[in-house]
Amino acid sequence: MKTILLTRHGQASLGEDNYDKLSELGIEQASILGQFFADNERQVDKIFTGSMIRQQNTAKHFCKPYLLGSGRSVPAQTFSELNEFDHEEVLFAYLGCKNKAEFKVKFLQENNASKTALLKMFQQAMLRWVSGEHDEDYQETWLQFSERANKGLNKVIEETENGSVSLVVTSGGIIASTICRLLENQDNPQTNTNVVTWIDQLVNTGVTTILIDNNNTHKNLSRIKQSDSQLLTVNDCEHLLLSGKEFLSWY
Repeated sequence: MKTILLTRHGQASLGEDNYDKLSELGIEQASILGQFFADNERQVDKIFTGSMIRQQNTAKHFCKPYLLGSGRSVPAQTFSELNEFDHEEVLFAYLGCKNKAEFKVKFLQENNASKTALLKMFQQAMLRWVSGEHDEDYQETWLQFSERANKGLNKVIEETENGSVSLVVTSGGIIASTICRLLENQDNPQTNTNVVTWIDQLVNTGVTTILIDNNNTHKNLSRIKQSDSQLLTVNDCEHLLLSGKEFLSWY
């Protein structure tokens, strides 16, 4: 068997000009996960990330406590297919904004939008994107994103040796898309609005575990049969709960 651990990055910087960086809490979450894996002697043979800063820095802060004093290293690879979708494009298309400056003036200043209001708008924006009814408004449609996520994870599977464990530090959209493909046997992900619910539920640094049968010859996750793979855990955040509920975050 091959074991794939899908881990959402630590909390990023919602509401700041540069979202693509870890908050102080996000750094702590990644370190807690690394320490938890070290304390419990959890196996990690390879690490894969996208090219986003929040993903790569989550891996970095995971490795510090995980490898401390071990005298070894874990090889890491970057696959851009594991990057998150462009959340600004999705939100701006829904709101009819041309750029971030217009968004700030129209919705943050004029309407004094809170983070709660912003998240509600984002949920509606996601549903619009996933519906496939407005694909002309997006450089990357939901179907294209889902296929990209699938391609990235299959590259990880191909690079993972039999009997080994790969930690994949990615983002909520990638993980939610994968859960829907496997849990719901979704061959046409474009119609799957459940992905929005999954994204809302995924905890920062939560771990989703997939077991892949060594004999699996399928090249597309959407065609993997139940006998070939097992979705063993979803959104496991024991490491955070043991440290304190104050370390839990979703955005």
